[in-house]
Amino acid sequence: MAGSELRPTTTRNDPLKQESRSLIEMHWALLNSCSKAILVWSMIAGIVPALMLTLFQTQGTATTSDVLKISRTTYLDDVLPKYMKERRLADEQIAAYANTLLDGNGFDYSFDACSIVKSNRKPRVIHNEYGELEVYKYSFKRADGRLLITEFLGNPKWGLCSQCQFEIPLLRISKASFVVVVDGQKYLLKRPPKFYTEEIALVDSSLRHVLQTWEVPVDTGPIGISSDGKRVYVELPTENDELRRLVLEVSEDGLRFRTRAQIEKQTQRVIQHPRDPNVSYRTFTSFRVGHRSFILRYDYPCT
Repeated sequence: MAGSELRPTTTRNDPLKQESRSLIEMHWALLNSCSKAILVWSMIAGIVPALMLTLFQTQGTATTSDVLKISRTTYLDDVLPKYMKERRLADEQIAAYANTLLDGNGFDYSFDACSIVKSNRKPRVIHNEYGELEVYKYSFKRADGRLLITEFLGNPKWGLCSQCQFEIPLLRISKASFVVVVDGQKYLLKRPPKFYTEEIALVDSSLRHVLQTWEVPVDTGPIGISSDGKRVYVELPTENDELRRLVLEVSEDGLRFRTRAQIEKQTQRVIQHPRDPNVSYRTFTSFRVGHRSFILRYDYPCT
């Protein structure tokens, strides 16, 4: 109708329609909640079994893939002599290359470790180019308390003087711990209390009081000491004359190869002392470096 005003229509409040609308909204809300619950439970049902399977697989592989196989190094027998033969290098260059091999492989420490034998009543026997060897397993503690299962190949009967000899490649050692190197990886482990190795001790003039000690890798005597008394030098366990151009430096910081020219000039003399019937191989040697003198106590190899 012309000139008429359009106004919104109004609806009277109908109690029945309002109640019906409320019931519909309630059903939709309930259906929505049920759908969400079903969705959540379906997700849980899928995730939990997968999570449990993952945990089970992880636990299952830890007993096999986490076994660390420890064996003696060979670079002093083959890699380093070949390198020295093929190149005409100064001793300092040879020592630098030898230290790169040391960082990646460690240096073999001979341990008298009968606890390894005792924990393997019936070790598995194998045969290879070295002859008959036995497989031993032993669990070390890491610095954080976790266990590390290791496996050794060797024959402890080859040790001198009835020792249970095992060789472990190390970069650093103390009475409480050592750093083991396997396949270029380094592991800081707690040293078991009955893992014995050779020791050189700095003593006072009475020969009774120990001032400092160094754990050394093999049965050998010292050939020198640094002027600050913090590092000792020992011969390499080799019959290769070319390798004898190098020596091994042992300190709290770890192991390094040095040339003989890098050892400070010093004189040495064996000190006569009362023999201890319980220690047949004990020796005391005095080293004079510059204006300082040091007395080192050590045990010669038993034969």
